Amino acid sequence: MARGPGRRGAAAEKARRLSQTLDDVISDPPYADGFDPVMVARSVLDRLPKAKNLSKVQAGRLRERFDKYATDLAEVRVRLDPVRDPDRIFDPGNPDTIGRLVVIALPAQDFVPLRELSPTYGSGVYAIYYVGEHPAYVEITRSETPIYVGKADPDAPTAATPRHQGARLFGRLADHRAAIQEVENYAIDKGFPHPILVDDFVCRRLVCVTNAQLVAERHLIEIFRPAWNYESKICFGISKHGDSSETRRNRMSPWDVLHPGREWALTSPVREGMTAETVSSKLAKHFTEHIPIRDRDSVMEKMLDSFRQVARATIAISEAAAVSEEVVAAIAENAREQRDDPEFDFE
Repeated sequence: MARGPGRRGAAAEKARRLSQTLDDVISDPPYADGFDPVMVARSVLDRLPKAKNLSKVQAGRLRERFDKYATDLAEVRVRLDPVRDPDRIFDPGNPDTIGRLVVIALPAQDFVPLRELSPTYGSGVYAIYYVGEHPAYVEITRSETPIYVGKADPDAPTAATPRHQGARLFGRLADHRAAIQEVENYAIDKGFPHPILVDDFVCRRLVCVTNAQLVAERHLIEIFRPAWNYESKICFGISKHGDSSETRRNRMSPWDVLHPGREWALTSPVREGMTAETVSSKLAKHFTEHIPIRDRDSVMEKMLDSFRQVARATIAISEAAAVSEEVVAAIAENAREQRDDPEFDFE
């Protein structure tokens, strides 16, 4: 027995009839013989079901489709307007802008050998760089790409001075130094090849006004993709402290697998299939996919690019917008058309 067209066929037939109806209803400018598309869209909005008549699932799906439609409408508006909107506006008070400025300020700080780090007051952001010869890190050694970045929150959320913030940056870096020193001692005692050494690390630190560190850390991670940060999902774990594996059933972190020696981590179970070789392989792939930044000029260019507005499209478009003679002429022509043809009105 032959089946009917079914739901899919019925939906296709409705779409065909809708398209045909729209072709009949919507005319070309100046819309003397029909309706303009905006009027039709408004009529459709008036016929949409109210939220109280929809289930949560139906309302959620409709919201998703509205979001897509709103994006499409915005693109149409851009095409209709001869004057371009900037990609963004520069707002010095925006936390995101403050975070980017902090990231620019960090490379301006001098490198300090991690071993020579001395106590200072202040919270903020920091970056640790590798300058040694470990084969897993050959791609980033002596480059401007840090192996780890982090933030140090103040002692109090309302701290107004570095002294009130406490020696937080120093404390975080000192913790990392102690972890590296512990695995260095273990590797040398066991005779492991290519140990990481405290002397093979330098750092930068930047004391920030309270809360500026929150967004700055995120930007640092996005720009550099540091191999030791958790967000890279490769060799994370240096920031873990001496949690008891018996208490929390922790598994050994990739960092401790590649650089064993922290006493509290030695008894932790290892994830199946995780070895020093697999971690090194993932590091090599990471550095291939995220090319390390070698010099400070490239860092600054990358950050300055994040502040560019209209110019980021193309040089030709930017020059046209800057010269603006064609744009001015188009605006004047549009004004004349609206004066001469009152029916050309979307309202």
